[in-house]
Amino acid sequence: MGARLALVNQSWEILCSQCVLSAFAGFVLPAMTWAIVRAGGVRISWSVPVWAGLVVGAAGASLPLLVLNAEAKTARRQARRALCSFLDLVILGLAAGMGIESALLTAAQVGESDMARRMHAVLTICRATGEPPWEALARLGSVLGVEELCEVAAAAGLAGLEGARIRQTLAARAATMRSHEMARAEADANDVTERLFLPGAVLLVGFLLFVGYPAFARITTGL
Repeated sequence: MGARLALVNQSWEILCSQCVLSAFAGFVLPAMTWAIVRAGGVRISWSVPVWAGLVVGAAGASLPLLVLNAEAKTARRQARRALCSFLDLVILGLAAGMGIESALLTAAQVGESDMARRMHAVLTICRATGEPPWEALARLGSVLGVEELCEVAAAAGLAGLEGARIRQTLAARAATMRSHEMARAEADANDVTERLFLPGAVLLVGFLLFVGYPAFARITTGL
C-alpha cells in the first residue's frame, strides 16, 4: 500500500479521509432516498435504508482503494517507460566518456516525467551528501515498488565499485524492459478486444432486429 501511495504522491491521511467520506456518503444516501420516498406517501420499512446504507457504505469505502490501485498501476507502467528512456540516456552518456555517476545525473536532468524528477532529486542529494547514487536509486525503487529500478541500481553499483562493463549490461536491461512492456501492452489490447466483443454482438443483434422487424411485422400482418 505504501508503494502505491508513493507512486501517486498521496498520503495515508488523504486516503483514509477519502474512505471515510465515501463510506459516510454511501450510508447516508439510502436514508435520504428513503426519507424522500416516505414523504411522497410510500411506506417502506426503516430496516431497508439501514441495510442498504451498510452495503452502499462498504462499497463507498472501498472505492478510493480501487481508484488508488488503478492509478498506481498506470503510474508504475509510466515509471517503467521513463526508466527505459533514462537507461538510453545513461548509455549515451557512458559512450561519450562520462563516469557512471555523471551519466546518471545528466540522464535524470533531461527527463521530464515524474519518475525522472524523482531520480534527479535523489541523485542531486547524493552529490551533496557523498552517498553513492546507486544506493539512493535502489532505495527509491524499494519505496516506489519498481523492481526494475532496483536492478538498474545494482548494475550501476557493480560498475562503480568493481569497474564492470556497464554499457552492455544497461543496454540489455533496457531491451528486456521494452520487450516486457510490449508484451504487457499486447495483453492489455487483447483484453480490451475481448471486453468489446459482447457489446459489439449486442449492437449487431439489435441492429438486425431493428432492420428485420418491419418485414417480419408485415409478413405476420399479411398472414
